[in-house]
Amino acid sequence: ASPRGGKDASPRAGASPRGGRGQDDSARSPGRSPGRSPGRGSRSPGSGSGGDDSARSPSGRSPRSKRRKEEELLRKSRKGIRCPQCRCCRPLCPCMFCCQPDAMLTRDELVQQMRNASQQRTVNMAMVDDQLSNDRDMQMAHKRKWRRRWSLCCCCWWILLLVGSTLGTVYFAIGSWSLLCSGEDCGFSARMHLGSTFTPSKKIIIAAGTNTLVNFADVWEGSKDGKTWNVLTTAAPFGPRHGHALLCDSRNGALFALGGDVGGVGAQASRPVNDVWRSADGKAWSVVTSRAAWSQRKFFGSVIDENGHIFVSGGLTGYGTGGLNDVWKSEDGGKSWSALTLAAPWTARFS
Repeated sequence: ASPRGGKDASPRAGASPRGGRGQDDSARSPGRSPGRSPGRGSRSPGSGSGGDDSARSPSGRSPRSKRRKEEELLRKSRKGIRCPQCRCCRPLCPCMFCCQPDAMLTRDELVQQMRNASQQRTVNMAMVDDQLSNDRDMQMAHKRKWRRRWSLCCCCWWILLLVGSTLGTVYFAIGSWSLLCSGEDCGFSARMHLGSTFTPSKKIIIAAGTNTLVNFADVWEGSKDGKTWNVLTTAAPFGPRHGHALLCDSRNGALFALGGDVGGVGAQASRPVNDVWRSADGKAWSVVTSRAAWSQRKFFGSVIDENGHIFVSGGLTGYGTGGLNDVWKSEDGGKSWSALTLAAPWTARFS
């Protein structure tokens, strides 16, 4: 063939001027049409125009398909770090795990995950920034939602606790009492304004009192269940009285009787006293002081602490004469007394 005939086989040429040459080319290229040469203008079946081919990336994918691929990889990489939501607390009450969502990936960690997933060196950073911003917004919305639910949960629990404690208090306050003994079964006669205490040996001690007609001076000892009673003395040396205080020292079980009214029954006028008596067993009593520093009183408050210090507060100086609001203390078993205050901030009162 002449050189000119060789040039006729270029992509712009039509059928070869020599049939033998054209037949050989078509035989060697079964996928090509007989009238086409494999030049730059040829198109494979199903391909787009030449302009579309020029827009393709070197890897053979269009930018749009590449972006969809990166978005799919990004969703897969972020799928495992969504904020948690446990089934146990989904409707209302969150657990601490729900209140602390998983930490977000940093920019470098997210880029590295995308590179590993796509096996490419380049990553669309605009897409990374958008995803990080969306993750931050999602995390903040998640925290706000569970904080609201947690606040509601705490309020509900506090309300339930308050209602439960109130109902329990009311139930035990107005609940029915069971009768342990009555009348002759107890041994001592009916009375009021008596003194009572509980000893370290788990015994109940009651002393004196009144039935509005007479005062009593007896002392009784009962079992810890209050069913059986024994008389310790029918006439204690401190004499008949009511409205007094009876204390027990938890260190040694010593009993103390303080103050009260030795009159005020029947036709007798009220005669409050301010004496202090002591007994080791409730049977034998000795006077500690016949006139304490605090004024004569009845219906007052008194307590003894774990160190044996005795406190006296408030009370009534006589029938219908008003109350007191002073506080006194003794550190030597009732012998000497010192005033802690003669006018406490609480109003004058008696019990």
